[in-house]
Amino acid sequence: HTDQSHTDQSHTDQSHTVNETLKVSKINKYVLYAPRSAEKKMRSLVNEAMDGMDPPLGRDEWTLLPMVDADGLTSSQLTVKLKDGLEQVRSIEGDGAPVAFVGMDSPTLKSAEVAQSLEVAAEGKSYIKPAKDNGYVLIA
Repeated sequence: HTDQSHTDQSHTDQSHTVNETLKVSKINKYVLYAPRSAEKKMRSLVNEAMDGMDPPLGRDEWTLLPMVDADGLTSSQLTVKLKDGLEQVRSIEGDGAPVAFVGMDSPTLKSAEVAQSLEVAAEGKSYIKPAKDNGYVLIA
């Protein structure tokens, strides 16, 4: 891959993830992003995905939240960042609200899996979908 083709593929994967998550109804959607300077780019990506939906959805479907210490993201800090993200969302939604973390470059993720993960989380159980790169596509 050239740098441009890798960037194009990453954008395509991110658009797919946003589109699949948008298909899940009756949930509040949040984007945890890093670094803090990426807010404009993330808002643009989400708006672009929503404009492409049939029918188009309102742009207020998503709330953007910066990650704690969002100026750097390494796997060793992921637990801290996800814990902070969970606390941010639950401060808005209330304790015990089911939450699913979805990787932004998850081209294999289907909306039904997001919905199923939230149902499992509402029962107080965990739901994990591993990624091919040994990471995670979805954690609820």
